[in-house]
Amino acid sequence: MELLKSLPRNTLEGENIVDYYVCFENLYLYQAEYATDRNYVNNYLRIANLYRDSIISLVPEDTYRYVVVHAPQLIDQGKSQEAICLLKNFLPRLKSNTREYAVATSILAFAYHVVGNKQKEMEARISSAIADIRAVVKENYSLCALAELLYGMGDLERANHYIKISMEDANYYTTRLRSSQNSKMLPLIDRAYQQEKEIQQQRQRMFITGICILSVFLLLTVLCVLWQMKKLSYARKKVVAANSQLSILNSELKKLNKSQHEANERLLHTNQTLTEANHIKEEYLGRFLSLSSSYISKMEEYRRILNKQAAAGKLEELYRTLKSDRFINQELKEFYHNFDVSFLKIFPNFVEEFNRLLPVEEQLHPKNEELLVTELRIFALIRLGITDSARIAEFLRYSITTIYTYRSKLKNKSLCKEDFEERVMKITSF
Repeated sequence: MELLKSLPRNTLEGENIVDYYVCFENLYLYQAEYATDRNYVNNYLRIANLYRDSIISLVPEDTYRYVVVHAPQLIDQGKSQEAICLLKNFLPRLKSNTREYAVATSILAFAYHVVGNKQKEMEARISSAIADIRAVVKENYSLCALAELLYGMGDLERANHYIKISMEDANYYTTRLRSSQNSKMLPLIDRAYQQEKEIQQQRQRMFITGICILSVFLLLTVLCVLWQMKKLSYARKKVVAANSQLSILNSELKKLNKSQHEANERLLHTNQTLTEANHIKEEYLGRFLSLSSSYISKMEEYRRILNKQAAAGKLEELYRTLKSDRFINQELKEFYHNFDVSFLKIFPNFVEEFNRLLPVEEQLHPKNEELLVTELRIFALIRLGITDSARIAEFLRYSITTIYTYRSKLKNKSLCKEDFEERVMKITSF
């Protein structure tokens, strides 16, 4: 202080007078930081602000000196946001590995502290501390302030590490102010750090004790499980043996069930066949007796007509009557009608089921008063068990070739050429 006051102020010009005022500003700021009495602190800050005013009046606004002097002044005036804007706009002009960058970011951190933005304050403190390290500056404040900030956030391990580094730098530089600042925080951080370590060690001891207890419990559990597994293995072997025996019995039972099922199916089929045969027999027997009686009556009437013509001497008329096919054709037509009625009475769904075996365009539909057409009568006889083409031809009064042609033609048109007639045989009655 005395050395600065002894300098002839009137002889200083330009940068020298600015440096002169900066030295006085820093000197009074350091005294304010070092003082403990509030009256002295306020007085030192007041004098420092006077020197700030002098510096601001001498330097251009776009210079480093102006920014780092005016920004703290704005903060003191309650204009922290203006200070933040001023510093953020100027920082890109500084290199991040210089003392100037460290000072500017330190002031920025303080501005964020004033406005209560902890995250931004932390970022600025870190940037300032990194800049001091890169610039190889031992006389620094940012690392100590960062340690204090981390201490407040509960990050005691890093806080303790940083405060010790800051203390080493202060001891290396032998500055009472920084040593005093570090000495205030070091015991607090170190004590809290030691307490946390003690708590962690206690937790570790409890954790290790718990692990030991759990290990013993786990060992007992493993032994118990092994014993149970041994019992289970023995029981499993017995179960496997029982299951093997049961599998054999089940296999035999399945064979018996299969045989029983096949026998039941055969019996059911036989019963159905017998029922169908009985129904066919009853229907056709009744129809046969009725037709026989009708034919006897018709033959009696036919004989009476012939006798009448012979008795009257009408030989030409008698000859024409004997030669005519009208009686035979009429009887055949009635015979086919009776057959159709009898068959459809036994197999009412025959036409519909038969057509399902054919494409739509090839299906058979009797017209007018017809019940069955020739093709349907052929397969109706097959359904009744008359499969020989010669017998069918004799029954329907067609040639064997015609019957064979009808059968082959429908088989080739069907949807199931391989087993067409077998499917016809499966059409159910009633």
